[in-house]
Amino acid sequence: MFNDVSNMSPTVAILAPLFAKSTSVWNPLIYAVRNREVRQAMLLFLKRCCKIKSTASANGHHRVIQ
Repeated sequence: MFNDVSNMSPTVAILAPLFAKSTSVWNPLIYAVRNREVRQAMLLFLKRCCKIKSTASANGHHRVIQ
């Protein structure tokens, strides 16, 4: 009854695995919202990532400015 996929629409067949895979994105976000320490660590990580910018110098080489 439940194992017969021939009667399943393609939309349902696609949505089920997408929903299952999306939990790998949603779970850390929900955890970060509910846990103060994780939220602070994620914000610190994002601040550090946004500070690093790559600029091209005159000779074509890239340098990192922090």
